[in-house]
Amino acid sequence: MAPIDEALEELESLRPGERFSYTEIANKHGCNRTTLSKRHRGLQGTRAAQYESQRVLTDEQSQTLVEWVNELTKKGLPPSNEMLRNFAREIRGTGDKPGREWPVRWRNRHQDQIIYTYSTGMDRSRFSADSAYKYRLYFELMEKKLHEYDITPDLAWNMDEKGFLLGILQKAKRYFSKMTYLQGNLRERLQGGSREWITIITCICGDGTSLSPGLIY
Repeated sequence: MAPIDEALEELESLRPGERFSYTEIANKHGCNRTTLSKRHRGLQGTRAAQYESQRVLTDEQSQTLVEWVNELTKKGLPPSNEMLRNFAREIRGTGDKPGREWPVRWRNRHQDQIIYTYSTGMDRSRFSADSAYKYRLYFELMEKKLHEYDITPDLAWNMDEKGFLLGILQKAKRYFSKMTYLQGNLRERLQGGSREWITIITCICGDGTSLSPGLIY
């Protein structure tokens, strides 16, 4: 039992009207006199009680938020602090979104399931493929096929797409599913590929002409 709890127990054991000194009891049990006085008079609760009163989400709602983070991690869209606060407001259904310091308390409470760390911008598979040797082989093969099937430049088109995840343009801290993150497959897979909120599609012809780019929002 903590010293403050022992002191409170002694105070509660006193008979009604019995005289006592907060200072003497606090010194006896080695606790803070002011804290003891406030706790005994009901002006200050335990840390656990204070935390409970400040909680934005219930246990069930918090678990729903954890599941959202897990799902977004799988899609390559790990949320930021601002997104987490917005999600919490939606789950709660009432009131304003939590304060700026709330995510710190929430993630500390769920650190067995959630990890908050930096993301990076390049997909690992793209990094591995980024070599002049592989590019040269690709274009040599392309040229060979163009000659083999007598494909003229005006019949050769290249179509490509690029996905942009809004808000992840630089290295930034994000929330990840801890289990998925520790598998090591998502640290460099956040901006490449088609994990899009906005996707741009380009189409260019071998003769130098092109179609207007398409935008999927």
